[in-house]
Amino acid sequence: MNCPYIIAEIASAHEGKLELLKILYEEAILTGTDAVKVQIFCRDELLSKMHHKYEAFGEIELTEREWKEFFNFTKKYQTDLLVEVFDNSSLNLVLENCNPQGFKIPTSDISNREFLEKIAKTKKDIYLGIGGATKNEIYNAIEILQQNDASKLILMHGFQSFPTRLEDTNLNQIYKIKELFDLEVGFADHVDAEDKYWRMALPDMAITAGATVIEKHITLDRALKGRDYYSSLNPHEFKSFVKNIKAIENIFGESQIGQLNEAEIEYRSLMKKQAVVNRDLKEDEIITETKLSFRRTGEEGISEYEAENVYGKKVKKIIKAGHHLKYEDLKN
Repeated sequence: MNCPYIIAEIASAHEGKLELLKILYEEAILTGTDAVKVQIFCRDELLSKMHHKYEAFGEIELTEREWKEFFNFTKKYQTDLLVEVFDNSSLNLVLENCNPQGFKIPTSDISNREFLEKIAKTKKDIYLGIGGATKNEIYNAIEILQQNDASKLILMHGFQSFPTRLEDTNLNQIYKIKELFDLEVGFADHVDAEDKYWRMALPDMAITAGATVIEKHITLDRALKGRDYYSSLNPHEFKSFVKNIKAIENIFGESQIGQLNEAEIEYRSLMKKQAVVNRDLKEDEIITETKLSFRRTGEEGISEYEAENVYGKKVKKIIKAGHHLKYEDLKN
């Protein structure tokens, strides 16, 4: 099993302040995450003036100049940068000033053909948000993206409910989505970050359900209850989260049954019964069933299963009773 790809989502935790965005970006990188994602929007293209959050979005909207400065700032770092764009103006801003590893398409634009076509043609990795989307909407979006030569496409299960309740996460859908659409599936985790158990366990469970990408929010100090704090981890928590996720690859180990690792070989030597000679044997004496017994010897030897291969073979030299029989004791 390959290690899941981890995305640190900044979202609106920057509070509309460029310097805070830069600090968050650097703090996210220090956690060891694989990618950092930012959200870019033009308020007047995203919301109607009658929307109840119209004024609030104006407080967190960064200017075109500020985004250009941020993109230039990120060039000195090697960590993948992902951008989630919510409108055409923001997409054009990114295309003209940035070279991200990939784009996330929010569910709100899953039916925006022109938008999907334009992103597909960038040949960048695409993370398609499908939370709250119907099966037909997902099929249609995938068709548009693939018809326009989208390179790598990952479907992102999960949605934000400030925070999302456990009973609304529907992890069973990850496997079903993967099977239905024959694509990689990621999990955007928005569980309550104050729940110390589930904020770690839920992504682990998503991975066992088949998720190959995990997205999680990050903030500088959740206790301040700033924007998007509900499911956000503080930097030191996110670092532990990354360490936990990256350990999963080793935990799952090899998928080939019977392909033993070093620890299993050591266990086998200590715990399995190996061939022991019952009585003194002369040089060239033939090994038979009655001349061997099987005991724990604490070392590698010949198991009862393998003994069929040695019956009828001659020993090379005199062997004393109690000797742990090895293949090197036998003539070919």
